[in-house]
Amino acid sequence: MAYGIFWSPIAVQDLREICEFISHDNPVAAQRMGEGLIKQAETMALFPQSGCMVPEKQNPLIRKTIVGSYRIIYQVDETKKLVALARIWHSARGTPELLH
Repeated sequence: MAYGIFWSPIAVQDLREICEFISHDNPVAAQRMGEGLIKQAETMALFPQSGCMVPEKQNPLIRKTIVGSYRIIYQVDETKKLVALARIWHSARGTPELLH
């Protein structure tokens, strides 16, 4: 059974900014990346434990998955059967700040 997906406002903003940045050089690639990130988020709802723990957070409920050079950081809520997408972050930008 799939979990629900909650996109935090900052994750939505991250997705928009990623697509806008890529679209300056290649609109088709921007669309493909956006669709790939959304598809991976949907996969997290099917397999919420498949991502690995974010080492710098030391919390087994805060997990990540990788799409190209981007990390999708999410939190699993077992009680609510929910995957909450916290950030989508380019790996070259270091560690993102996570809001609680």
